[in-house]
Amino acid sequence: MVADVPAIRGAHAELGAPITYLYDSTSPGRFGDLLRAEGFDPIDLERRRLLEFVPAPQAYLPDGRFTVEGMLAFVESAILGHLARGHRTMLISGEMTWSLRGAPGSDGMIAYEERLNDVMARYPGVTINCQYDMERLGARITLDSICVHPWVHAPQGLFPGFYRGSAALA
Repeated sequence: MVADVPAIRGAHAELGAPITYLYDSTSPGRFGDLLRAEGFDPIDLERRRLLEFVPAPQAYLPDGRFTVEGMLAFVESAILGHLARGHRTMLISGEMTWSLRGAPGSDGMIAYEERLNDVMARYPGVTINCQYDMERLGARITLDSICVHPWVHAPQGLFPGFYRGSAALA
């Protein structure tokens, strides 16, 4: 999903919902500055386990290779961890610029994106936001991501995506 990160992270922080942020281009310090600008204390959020930073390679490429199943397991593990701590709503947001490095398996990114719809259907309180820097990733990959999601969050707001189920892509 294409992201307008400030609106999404602010809404979750306001609710006291945990945020797991998979960072690549945006350092945790910069993300913290953005939260501070919105009136949130990132140090306090981290202390209360409401903000967790994970380097993108650790999440997407734990063995130097991207796998759809491995990433889905990572996401589900994060969700189950938040649920175990009593949270019913949460945000998992990840920068997708890691894919520009051409790591083995990164061509499976769009298949992973499509499978995230199933995860969100199982956990309705979870917002998963994949951030596409259109200037760096280009139109093709951005359009592909829009086509596999029912909703897309862009700087101008929330819009219907083009996804109509797996059969529509066949």
